[in-house]
Parts: sequence; C-alpha cells; structure tokens
Amino acid sequence: MNAAAAADDEELDMSNDNSKAAADKDKAATDKQLATACEEAKAEGRSEAIAAERERIGQILGSEEAKTRAGLAQHLALETDMAAEQAIALLAKSAPEAETASALDKAMNKTGSPGVEQPNPPEGESVVTRIDTAKIYESRRQATRS
Repeated sequence: MNAAAAADDEELDMSNDNSKAAADKDKAATDKQLATACEEAKAEGRSEAIAAERERIGQILGSEEAKTRAGLAQHLALETDMAAEQAIALLAKSAPEAETASALDKAMNKTGSPGVEQPNPPEGESVVTRIDTAKIYESRRQATRS
C-alpha cells in the first residue's frame, strides 16, 4: 500500500469517526428531548387525572342522594373506581342511613332540659343561667313513673 492510499484510508477513518460522533451526539440530543417530552406528558396526565378524580369525588359527595347516605357515599367516592353516575345511581337505590343517637341524646330529646333557662340579658351584660331545681326534680319523678 502506498503512502497516498494509507493517508486516504486514515482520512476516511477520521471522517467516519467524526460522522459517528456527530450521529451519537444527535441521538443523545434526540433521546434527551424524548425523555423531556415523556416527563412533560406524564405530568400533564397526572394533573388531568387528579382533576378528574376530584370532580368525580365532588359529584358523588355533593349529590342529593349522599345527604342521607354519607357513609356509603364516602366509601364509593374514596374507596372505589366507580364512575360518579353509577355511584349516584347506587346511592339512590340504597336505603337512607338510620340516624344514630346515643342513649343520652334520646333521653334529652324525650325530657328536654326542664328547669334550665337562659334569659336574654340586657345589652352589655353577661348571660346568667338560672336553674330551677324544683322543675328538675319534678321532671325526674315523672320520668321514673313512666
């Protein structure tokens, strides 16, 4: 091989190396752009999903049916992937929740607060609660007779 041919081969090899380096650089830039685009798309998708989920929860919990079925409405909104329309339809078909009152609440509702009065004080004066013990004892006697 003569010197001119060797120089041409070496120049060709350098040219191929430069082309390969440029191609690798372009590929790296393209990969970086692709990765950035993917991350942006994921972030946008997450934002849209969060907004859609909040809308769904709001529709279920804000529905007229949820007012008398709060426990079931919370379960459907927060623990399932059911569409809002389906959850609301299920709420409509379910029985309203029974009101739970403690024994004290029931007794207080039955007898009220006998003998306890809270008058409207004059402007600037504090409220003084007056307790009529005679009414309280009479109320207790009547409750035990019933």
